[in-house]
Amino acid sequence: MTPASPIRTLTRDAALNLAGQLTPFAIAFLAMPATIRALGPERFGILGLAWTILGSAGLVDLAAGRAVTKFASAALAQGDRRHAAVATKGAARSQLVAGVAATLALAAFTPLAVGRLLDVPESLAHDARIVFLMVAVALPAVLVTGCYRGLLEASGRFDLVNAQRVVWGSMTFALPWLGVSLGWSLPQIAATLVAARFVSALVHAALAYRQLPELGHVRASGFFGDVVVFGGHITIASLILSLHRMADQFLLGALSTLAAVGHYSIAAEMALRLSVIQTSIIGASFPSLVAARAARDGRAARAVVGRMATFVATLLGPPCALLVALAHPILGWWLDGETADAVATPLRLLVTGAFISSFAGIAIASLQAYGRPEVVTRLRMWLLAPLLLGQAWAIANFGIEGAAWGALARSAFETTLLTAAARIVATTPPDSATAA
Repeated sequence: MTPASPIRTLTRDAALNLAGQLTPFAIAFLAMPATIRALGPERFGILGLAWTILGSAGLVDLAAGRAVTKFASAALAQGDRRHAAVATKGAARSQLVAGVAATLALAAFTPLAVGRLLDVPESLAHDARIVFLMVAVALPAVLVTGCYRGLLEASGRFDLVNAQRVVWGSMTFALPWLGVSLGWSLPQIAATLVAARFVSALVHAALAYRQLPELGHVRASGFFGDVVVFGGHITIASLILSLHRMADQFLLGALSTLAAVGHYSIAAEMALRLSVIQTSIIGASFPSLVAARAARDGRAARAVVGRMATFVATLLGPPCALLVALAHPILGWWLDGETADAVATPLRLLVTGAFISSFAGIAIASLQAYGRPEVVTRLRMWLLAPLLLGQAWAIANFGIEGAAWGALARSAFETTLLTAAARIVATTPPDSATAA
């Protein structure tokens, strides 16, 4: 059998990834208008914050998955299934510990957030506290799921991975829709979201154990060093990005209103969903990029990066341009005129930022494939305080539009720096890069 061409392989795997991620977006498109109308702007703002926290934890989950994919795929390529199992189990153990720590941190932060930082009406304060505590409980399940998903991707089971994405990603929006239809309270809706996260973790674990039975015969007597260090850098970088995204909404809640948080969350969710195109392409290309870097084949690596950039620009550019040009009519048709007025400008700005950030994603994948994830971590740590201060100033002075302008500026600045860093690392001899 003739091997598939790189472009055909990328197209097939990216299409599977894209289908798995776009289906939940379609459910969100159908569900959100009814959910917003039933909950009202303030209660929907609380739900939006819960989504943001779970989504931010999902970024860390993806970081662990990327690390497991890298090391497990290398082990499986050499026929060392036991090594792949140990890597996966060690990563899952580290994520479980991180998840418990995140649960305790969010639980401790909840009284301060609801009581002082957020503009929560007294009538909703009790529900808000319960919702945030429930979301905190779900964090270990969210973080562990990525490890098992990463093993499935390393095994080439994109069919299983994306079948789960369709089911559990859709639940994020379908369960609140069902809840408001049945008259559930906000804590009841949050409880169903938390339960879904735990069931998702169990299903992913069962599929991983079936794919690699050696998981049942190895012990993670300690943390698997290489995976944890690699994934740790990605996790820290992802946490910083998550902190920025959460800060956008928490600062709006503190310096503006919960209604502004609800409106911003609509625009942010739509812009974030566009990133599925970028992540689908990068996820499908990453194993090839790792192989090229491992073989020290700079020409092949540049070809993979070039294909990623071409696919991203071709597939992501048109929908971004459409949303920027027709934001208000689309929102008015989907939601209502008042919401469209509040969301249109932030949506245009956040969509533009999402397009720019897609090329930062390519640079990050290149740095990770080259074994230099710490470059991203260091850069984001250096920029964290200045960007947060700038965002607080923008929100305090310009409200929801200031938040969107700040997010756009952050995307452009970070993309420029990461692209430059990736080019420097790509032209640095491997020995020098390691020494650095």
